[in-house]
Amino acid sequence: MAKPKKYDCPHLPKGASMQIVQYFSGPPTQPGDHKCNGDHCHLKGWLYIPADVAAHRKAVVFVHGHNQHRKEPSAIASHFLRHGYVVFAPLRSGNTAGKKTDPKALRIHNSGKYIETWVGDQLKLHHGTREEDRVKYLRDYQKYDVGIALHYLAGLRDSHHHKLVHEGRIGLLGQSYGGSLVVFCSGGEFKVNPRAIADISGGELSWKDGGPWEKWMCAAVRKRKVPIYFLQPRNGKSIRPTIVLSHEAAKTGDRQFEATIFPPIKTKKKNAKYVHDEFVDNCEEVDQWGPSVRNFFERYFAPLKP
Repeated sequence: MAKPKKYDCPHLPKGASMQIVQYFSGPPTQPGDHKCNGDHCHLKGWLYIPADVAAHRKAVVFVHGHNQHRKEPSAIASHFLRHGYVVFAPLRSGNTAGKKTDPKALRIHNSGKYIETWVGDQLKLHHGTREEDRVKYLRDYQKYDVGIALHYLAGLRDSHHHKLVHEGRIGLLGQSYGGSLVVFCSGGEFKVNPRAIADISGGELSWKDGGPWEKWMCAAVRKRKVPIYFLQPRNGKSIRPTIVLSHEAAKTGDRQFEATIFPPIKTKKKNAKYVHDEFVDNCEEVDQWGPSVRNFFERYFAPLKP
């Protein structure tokens, strides 16, 4: 007889709720706004609320990776919900979610250009490189969408008209391209900034020593104003991002950083992309690294007011 699971994962814990929300709509914020289709602009995502939200008033914003098509609930949402976190998972501009067979209310298509579409357009206009343009899209444009998501979350109210989360108790978590993106969001330049950041395997699949990912991520780490945590599994494509970026963080002297290389993911598949994805998609893997991220966040969260 199979041993029963402790909990359903990645399904929602008892008492938790999940809804699709729109966190940006309105006119373009600049000429040629990448997150708009002409004058039509909207960004949506998933908001998860735990049963005991009032007990903690804490949250994590999870920024997803490169894949254009997303699905929820995720193993990450399930883990953090079980520990009292509100989870906001914004869908990046130009991305989609939901099956064609799903009800219309559960399907999302955000306005704007998907990163690869934008990069393809740029390559026709100049003589740059694909990797340079991918980095530019994240650091010069899409990081401001993350700022919008943080501001939206901080302004939400509960049924008693109290703030859903404490502004000083928001962590920012990103994986893969999302991991690189949260590193670019560490400069403290938003209206609402995260209290701490965790970068999971950011730049791992595209990393080359001396390349544009190393150049611009290291530059962001040197200028950061927010504590940051780097983590990866040992058997990913490359652990150089965590090594190089944590070394760069150490040189700043503020000591508000951490780095961990986790044990290899147990798999017979010799596929770096599989390991890369399983680290965040597999519930058992998330339960291995999740506590360290929560501990890092809560080290810097503001105390909960009575």
